[in-house]
Amino acid sequence: MPTRRLPIALLVLVAVLSAFLLPHSASAETDAERERERVRQEQAAAAAQVNALEADKDEVLGALADLDAQVSAEEEAKASAERELEEAEAAQARAEAGIQAAEDHLADMKDQLRAQMVELYTAPDGGEVAVLDADSATDMVKRRAILDGRAADDEDLVDQVRAAQADLRAQHREAVAAGERAEAQRREVQTRIDSLQTARDQQAAFAAQLQERVDIQLADVVRLGDEEAELSAEIAREAAEYQARLAALAMQAQREADAEAAAAADAANLAAANVNPPEGNGGEAAPIAPPPSGGGVGSGHGGIALCDARGITVNCQIADQVSRMIAAAAADGLTLTGGGYRDPAQQIALREQNCGSSYYAIWEMPSSQCSPPTARPGTSQHELGLAIDFSNCTRSSRCFSWLSANAGTYGMHNLPSESWHWSVNGN
Repeated sequence: MPTRRLPIALLVLVAVLSAFLLPHSASAETDAERERERVRQEQAAAAAQVNALEADKDEVLGALADLDAQVSAEEEAKASAERELEEAEAAQARAEAGIQAAEDHLADMKDQLRAQMVELYTAPDGGEVAVLDADSATDMVKRRAILDGRAADDEDLVDQVRAAQADLRAQHREAVAAGERAEAQRREVQTRIDSLQTARDQQAAFAAQLQERVDIQLADVVRLGDEEAELSAEIAREAAEYQARLAALAMQAQREADAEAAAAADAANLAAANVNPPEGNGGEAAPIAPPPSGGGVGSGHGGIALCDARGITVNCQIADQVSRMIAAAAADGLTLTGGGYRDPAQQIALREQNCGSSYYAIWEMPSSQCSPPTARPGTSQHELGLAIDFSNCTRSSRCFSWLSANAGTYGMHNLPSESWHWSVNGN
């Protein structure tokens, strides 16, 4: 009989242990972790105050890195809080299930006790009379032992009812505590969501300001052109590096948006499946349309403005002059085709594939250490839309001859090492 209390006791023990073992973001955080978070927040706040239009290159790149680190940390903190919320809600569900189990057990004990009371009521003195009517002292002892055993069983059943009542009270207390922990964790998740949004807003505001700086730099590159090629090339290199970083931010934002959209779609599909049985396609979600690929006319990754110059995608700042150049070539019987803007996102993806996924591998590793060699993102004027690789344009071709004689009139100049490559400053 006493063993019937064991399952409930174990359930209570599991619930109590869960209360102690469940990770809570507020209490599980160490002093070192809180200090690191405080330092990151201060660095991000300072980075957000950097004037991207006037700061030097190191300050700009440092601010980008600090803001990115803060966003990444907030994303991880949000994910961790959501995992802990799932665990807290699971503990709450276990506690509520424990209440049901304890209520069922108590009801069973009460039924047994009620049955014994009915039996005693219907034959209140039968046991004592049977002892007195015994034929011998030996029978009397036996019958007394039986009565004593029944009395012990009755007392044990009463004890079990009391224990079941105590178990039920413990389960109710645990359910209340688990519910409070789950609610506290929901508030923590919302706090992390708000903090993540703040970090993203800071990053987006800085990126918009940096894009304005890049646009100004591109205008300077076009204005200086081949006349001050060295200064133009220096400005273009810095602008290209900024544009590649902006492209990386845009790619990350797109991945996050895709992930959130997929999660929302999964949740909606699950909710719909719980309301209505799947029909037709077996309840599968409709595929999510992929985001528009970068490099198309309109806007490239990172926000660079792109225009179509008679079939060649270039930066809008040189679209008119390139269009006039292609039209002039056509008037002379030469059709110019080729590739202009090159999406820096593609370069970043290639670096990840050929060099590695670390920050160093993507942005700093020499191209010769990659397999195959792959240029660093932000090192080509193609990524700014300020260069064109013309098709079929070897040095012996009519294309090269015509461009050599006429391209300078339209602000385009050749890179001596590549007959097909023409840019605003010859780089």
